[in-house]
Order: sequence, then structure tokens, then C-alpha cells
Amino acid sequence: MTPKDRLGNRYMINFVDFKSNYCRVFLARTKDAAAKHFEHFLVYFEKEFDYKIHVLRTDSGGEHASVDLFCKRTGVARQRSEARNQANNGKAERMHRIIMNMARCMIFACGLPLRFWGDAVQYAAYILHRAPTNSNPGRASPLEVLTGKSPPLGEIVVFGSPCTVYHDPRKKNFAQRAQRGMIVGMGEETKGYRVYLPKDRVVVTTQHVKNIETLDKEQNLQASVAEATSARSKKKRASSKKKKPWARERHVTRSVAKNASDVTNETAQSQEVAPDS
Repeated sequence: MTPKDRLGNRYMINFVDFKSNYCRVFLARTKDAAAKHFEHFLVYFEKEFDYKIHVLRTDSGGEHASVDLFCKRTGVARQRSEARNQANNGKAERMHRIIMNMARCMIFACGLPLRFWGDAVQYAAYILHRAPTNSNPGRASPLEVLTGKSPPLGEIVVFGSPCTVYHDPRKKNFAQRAQRGMIVGMGEETKGYRVYLPKDRVVVTTQHVKNIETLDKEQNLQASVAEATSARSKKKRASSKKKKPWARERHVTRSVAKNASDVTNETAQSQEVAPDS
């Protein structure tokens, strides 16, 4: 990835469960970190959901050599997709594209620098865990397939939402009690939000978050009107590209004119022959 994220990571590694479409995203500075992250994912997935991983399918890249050793040691079968044939590992490739599209929209919508792409891809995966999935029975979310329970959605907010974060008042008596921030994700080991503080240029994880600004009814209405206007303009442009009706009428007009001239000539000839009779 270019540029590096705020922690110096250049690569994104995603693991997808074929049955439930559950996806876990890891960030890495080098490609050879795939084995370490797969070991982390395997232990977490089997302990958290009580499912056994039997097969690991990846592309044919050389960075997965360390993964082969780990799979042999743990008894996980290895499968590889052919070179330049991403369809063999289509579920993971498609999930990678979905996460990248979501992260790109998040960053450009909130106006944060591109170095926050690492936070955006992890938050996108967090949302996809809980979102309904068409490929699952009953459009169940990945977490619902694995746990049998519907995950809570009340804590999900827009990426980059402005908020205020509580400050420890024990530092100074007249110190500021809150600081402005922007939500960039959810904590992995806690139940708090991950908030970027522009003043200090750091990301903190805290539950003491207030005044989260979300889209109000007026902004939703404006977005709906803009979307409807865009749809009408696209429909109008598409209809203007169709074949014009006068293109066929021109040929018919010529044919009628030709027939009229023939009738005129025949009438003139009949008038000339009439006196001789």
C-alpha cells in the first residue's frame, strides 16, 4: 500500500472463513509476517467460535513460504491458486476488494489523511462481521452464522465522526475536561472507541466518548435528493443516446416521393395518348 499507514504498515492481510464469510484483517510492515498473523487468526478463530480450520488457501506468492511450515506443524492442508487466476481464491479476493472500497470511501468522506487507511480497513472488517450477507442463509451476518446470535449494532457510527473525549481532571484544577476528536474504529481488546485527537496527533482507546455527531434528518434528506437527481440525469443521458425516430422517417419520405413522381409520369403519358384514340 502507498503511502504507509500511521504505524508504518505497508501490507494488508485478510483471512476469510469460507462458510460464514467472516473476515479478519491484519496489518504488516513486511510480507513475511503472514505466518505470524495466520497463527494468530487460527488460535483466535478456533477458541472464539469453537470451529476447526482444516484448509488454508492462498495465492502462489513466495511470501507464504513461512505459512507452509506452520501448516505442516499444525496439520492444516494447503491449497494455492494459479498464477494470474484470482478466481481460484475468489472469496478472499472479492472480500479484499470490498474492504478496500469501503475504506477508500471512509477516508475521503471524513477528510482524514491517507495514512489512516489501516484504521479504515480494520473498521470496514468490523462492520462486515455484523452486516447482513446475501450469500449466507437468511442473509445472516457472519457473526450470527458462527455464534447463532444477532450481534449488537448500536455502537457502530460513521468513520471519522466528530466527538468529545473525556480528559483526566486530576492533572490541573482548571484543565480542559474534554478534547475534540474523530472516531476511527473500535478497540480490539476493550469495548471503547478508537479516537484520533488532532491536537495531540495520537489515537486513544476510551469509553468516555460524548457528543458523537451523526447525520441528521436534513442531511439524509439532502443526500436522498442528490441521489434521486443523479439517477434522473443518468436516465436522461441514456435516453438521449438512443436512435432518433427521424432516422427511419427519412427513408420513408424518400420512398413516398419516388412513388409520387412515378404516378405523375404515368398520368402525363396517359394524357398524351388520349387524343390519338
